Amino acid sequence: MTDWNGFQGAAKRLDDIDIPRIANRIGAGEDELHAVIDVETGNGKGFDPYGRPKMLFEPHIFYRQLPKAKRAEAQRQGLAYPRWGEQPYPADSYPRLQKAMAIDETAALMSCSIGMGQTMAFNHKLCGYDTPEEMWRAIMDDEEHHLEAMVQFIIGSGLDDEIRRHDWAAFARGYNGAGYRKNQYDTKLASRFAWWSKRPDTPWDGAAGSAPVVEGTATIVLRRGDRNSQVKTVQQALAKLGLYSAGIDGDFGPATEAAVKAFQTAHGLLDDGWVGEKTTKALASAVDGLKVAPAERPMPIASLPANLPIPIARPDLAVKSIGNAAKQLKNEGSRTIANTDVIQDTADQLIANGKEMVRQAITRGGLSSVMGGLSLTSILSMLVENPTALYALGGFAVAILLIVIIWLEVHGARKAKASEDAAKTQIGAANAIREARVEDAITGNVAVAGPVKAAA
Repeated sequence: MTDWNGFQGAAKRLDDIDIPRIANRIGAGEDELHAVIDVETGNGKGFDPYGRPKMLFEPHIFYRQLPKAKRAEAQRQGLAYPRWGEQPYPADSYPRLQKAMAIDETAALMSCSIGMGQTMAFNHKLCGYDTPEEMWRAIMDDEEHHLEAMVQFIIGSGLDDEIRRHDWAAFARGYNGAGYRKNQYDTKLASRFAWWSKRPDTPWDGAAGSAPVVEGTATIVLRRGDRNSQVKTVQQALAKLGLYSAGIDGDFGPATEAAVKAFQTAHGLLDDGWVGEKTTKALASAVDGLKVAPAERPMPIASLPANLPIPIARPDLAVKSIGNAAKQLKNEGSRTIANTDVIQDTADQLIANGKEMVRQAITRGGLSSVMGGLSLTSILSMLVENPTALYALGGFAVAILLIVIIWLEVHGARKAKASEDAAKTQIGAANAIREARVEDAITGNVAVAGPVKAAA
């Protein structure tokens, strides 16, 4: 097991300027971040009296993170269970963590909420770190990294709008989980924000502040929330590539992030929306390539049909949902056609049997024994005296009924096919939007699916 030095690092405290400087990246003030820090830590501090990051080990998360083969031993030691709240938390979670690490170190580290923001380490990617180990090392070093991880998580989870408009219930639902009301996270956040709003803010010149950079191997140069000349350079490059049509204003907002992701996807890079070393080099190379092969530029926005349907928030989700709808319609249509084939075969067999019965009746008794005349009395008498003819007549009646059913089924299959064709048309339209990188068609924030923090 790795030597973690008792989880004691440099344990540097925040500088006064750190909170307003980092809060500025999401368009918020220091009061909003103070409120989150107070609710998550209880006293605004990111380290415990021993210089270790404040931490809560979550056994139900450990259960999910563990391979199935290791769960039984973890449960036997009382370190894992399937549901939250099966046992109370101890005063100190570190002994639990060390025992859990002996079973599976990485799974144990990912099962902790750590630092001032109590961000779950399994969200290390959203917080700007390649591995949970890197996130832990940074958190052990400096409270500034605590705040950076928290804000980056807020951005990645699409909660920056909620915190800016002080929608504490929506923010708590995304940050703390669906059970936020049980622990009154929303009311606590509102209360602490109101308290800090009455205190003077730390003097800080936002224009002079530099864009922060997250430490670790996942080096991030620019990302959503940054505002500087470097962002403007990126926007200009994306515009030249036909991927960006919004204002060249140096503000790394939703449109810029969507354009960066579109570029990264097209060039086989991790589509995280962050402009690091690899993305920067790829952008420079792509812009230089325009001078050699301008015909390879992506479709410009102006070339899209005027009546093209545009998804409001997430083109990728629109494509997925339309695709699922088309697939469902296709399956239903296929089942209908298959059922029609079975019914058709059955009807053909019944008709053939009926014809054979009539042939046999005619052969045995002559045509007059089948028809017997044109009067109703003679026909009924014939049917009573000749059961074979009765069976033949019944077979024909069933055949006629099945033909009607077949027509209805085929009509339904045709409608399903028409719906499938319409869905395919919508898929083509949505793919055209995605391939053309219509970032400015996106309004609102990009949502992140899945649980974000399970302390509630």
